[in-house]
Amino acid sequence: GLIQEVSARSLLEVETLIVKDANGAAWVFQGGGEIISGFTPSHLREHMLQGHAVTVAFHRENGVLIIDDLED
Repeated sequence: GLIQEVSARSLLEVETLIVKDANGAAWVFQGGGEIISGFTPSHLREHMLQGHAVTVAFHRENGVLIIDDLED
């Protein structure tokens, strides 16, 4: 989907990521305190500004969507 918003926990960690899917639904993901290799908050902001889609692999913990991995 297309990134709508990125919130950083640090220079390397994503706090939250909001992605809009092809149906227009917004998904709110949490970074889970992990560094996602190759996907810093600034890299994700580039995707957002350029309109490049990402694929998010995730799992649910207590109703929260936690990012496991990201792909360009």
